[in-house]
Amino acid sequence: MKNYTIKLIITVITLFSLLGITNYIIDPYDHFKTLSFNKINKLKSITHDKRREAYENINLIKPKTLVLGTSRSLMGFNDSILSKLEQPLVNASVERASIHEIYAYFNYAIEQAPIKNVILTLDFFNFNTYLEPLPSFEIVEKLMKNENTFKIKILKKLNLLFSKDAFYKSFKTLLMNNKKNIDNSFTFIDSMQLSNKTERALITTHVFYPLPYKKFDFRNTSIDSFDIINSILKKADEKKISIKLVILPIHTRLLSLIKEIGLIDKYECWYKMIAELGNSYPVYDLSSLETLTQISPSSEKFNEWYYETLHFNSKLGKVIIDKIDDSNSSEIRLNSRNADRKFLETTNSIVNYYNNYPDEYLMLKDTIKYSGLNHNQT
Repeated sequence: MKNYTIKLIITVITLFSLLGITNYIIDPYDHFKTLSFNKINKLKSITHDKRREAYENINLIKPKTLVLGTSRSLMGFNDSILSKLEQPLVNASVERASIHEIYAYFNYAIEQAPIKNVILTLDFFNFNTYLEPLPSFEIVEKLMKNENTFKIKILKKLNLLFSKDAFYKSFKTLLMNNKKNIDNSFTFIDSMQLSNKTERALITTHVFYPLPYKKFDFRNTSIDSFDIINSILKKADEKKISIKLVILPIHTRLLSLIKEIGLIDKYECWYKMIAELGNSYPVYDLSSLETLTQISPSSEKFNEWYYETLHFNSKLGKVIIDKIDDSNSSEIRLNSRNADRKFLETTNSIVNYYNNYPDEYLMLKDTIKYSGLNHNQT
């Protein structure tokens, strides 16, 4: 019996050691920064989990500059474009991020890193309080809340070495690195080349009316999106952090869809409430960026600037960063004094779109019919 117990203990220790060594060498979350090997761990599982990657990067890089937003600022701002900003920098933008989620990353970053600058990108879509967080964020949020003690940090490292989840991610990393014809330069951008049908599904399932609620509002019984933004601004003031608020370009096709499904009044309300913030903070309005938001998706020029109408590419991303980094950028600054004029330009662009591209207006009608979008639907 004694020999059996000893053998059992040795077996358990051996298995745990192998588990820890495997997870350390493969390092699926890129936490230990171990050496990369072809067909083993060169391509990390973390590249497919942007929420976990944002969390880990804040911990490891300890940035001075933080970029926050949705998949639009994640896909549109690559490392080369952001290199002109103060370094080190982390782009903590994640796909389908709600304002609540952005607030969580902001709070975590100012606790963990010497943040001096924040670029907060703003989207009408992610102010919807009915946009529920994805399960992947719920996992990261738990990690954020448990980071406060040395004991927790040690437990976290042990978890990365010996947990079933880490082993599962290591196994997926091995598989990913051994796929035939794998492109080791894979990026998140490559995985988001959306077809028109997928784009329509993306718009209708979570951008305007996230299931199961099919509602859109800036406030509900528990959350007020503008209260969250004001909390971010207040904390930035307290920490003496320089913050820039940036309204990202929105293609006129999307503005037209907003109008057709009855949300244009909400968009105007959102736009003018952001403009009020511009009286006290720098707000850069790039929503109707020159003529680049009115390019027809059916034209060849469209692909020079966009992946699809929801996501602009790095070429347009560079224009955005150059403009907000320009000291002579008064023409794109938004406040309550110029909000009415600028919003009128937006509504005029919708009319122009209808007139210039009547076939695409019919496609919008088809999208609405396809999805059952109706502002009065509950």
